[in-house]
Amino acid sequence: MRTLETLLKQLDNNAVKTVAVAQAADREVLKAVNKAIENNLCRFLLVGEQKEVEKLAGEVGLTLNHPSIEVLGSNQEEAAAVAVKAVKTGRAQVVMKGNLSTKEILKAVLQKDYGLRTGNVLSHVALFEIPNQDRLIFLTDSAMNIAPSLEEKAQIIENTVS
Repeated sequence: MRTLETLLKQLDNNAVKTVAVAQAADREVLKAVNKAIENNLCRFLLVGEQKEVEKLAGEVGLTLNHPSIEVLGSNQEEAAAVAVKAVKTGRAQVVMKGNLSTKEILKAVLQKDYGLRTGNVLSHVALFEIPNQDRLIFLTDSAMNIAPSLEEKAQIIENTVS
């Protein structure tokens, strides 16, 4: 897989996941949601201040009445908790950071009552397609696990692969 286009061709569109976007009121986030919807990559729960999500969606050409989109109205302070709870209960399978700080989303993810703790190392992954590069680049754990042990590195690799 050297390009995002190649990766998209290999996807199983029958295994579409739902992504809960915490504080979705952000132009760039909604542009990404629109691109994912156009390619039938996933469904979305857009969590955030409903009027602001609607306004920005209109500005970027995202149709909110699409069958793969549901807007969950929430104030800014509760958006991360609502998105994480959606994953915890199985309503969504992926949590995505929107227009909020990393600290806010991680606080919800690590919450003892409703968070996503598994007992394993928490990590993240980002995928980049960079012009003039002949491959995709995956970046994991930038500034999350500062000095992981060998066992923690193995868990990070397992998280990234899955």
